[in-house]
Amino acid sequence: MNDRISYLAGIHIVHFFLEKKNISSFNILNSKSNVAKFVLFTYEAMFAYFFSKIINPHRKCDMYIDFEHAEDNETENFLARKILDSKDLTSLLSGQKLQTSYETALLVGHLLGEYLYLNLNQKNEDFSLEQILNQLQINKKHFHMIKNALLKEQDYKKHIKRYF
Repeated sequence: MNDRISYLAGIHIVHFFLEKKNISSFNILNSKSNVAKFVLFTYEAMFAYFFSKIINPHRKCDMYIDFEHAEDNETENFLARKILDSKDLTSLLSGQKLQTSYETALLVGHLLGEYLYLNLNQKNEDFSLEQILNQLQINKKHFHMIKNALLKEQDYKKHIKRYF
């Protein structure tokens, strides 16, 4: 139960910091930009997962290697791998259904939330949760900056879920 509450709190915190910057989630969701919607969904999932992981450090998510071997949700798993490996969000998301973009954003967001947790838990000096939240922007340039910062020095393609 606490996982779900902290998950929702993470989503709320993202929207709180976006509102502080006068970034309207409503406008993003009503826009025609698949990229903006995907980035919003990814940040929601990333911070929601991160905050629930604080409450339950044993929480697991699918890792890159799981995306490669998944038999269900093939489109979402394929897109998640391509997005993590690529810089071309626009062409990858072009023509995708909103549901596909959302489910892909959950996969990518949870994975990035796992690496956010690891970086902050390892006291990585390059990471400040407050700084990341204060600098949130809903665009592909910022998404790639966050993604690259979190995955830098990580062998994310080979990491597997931890089983306790």
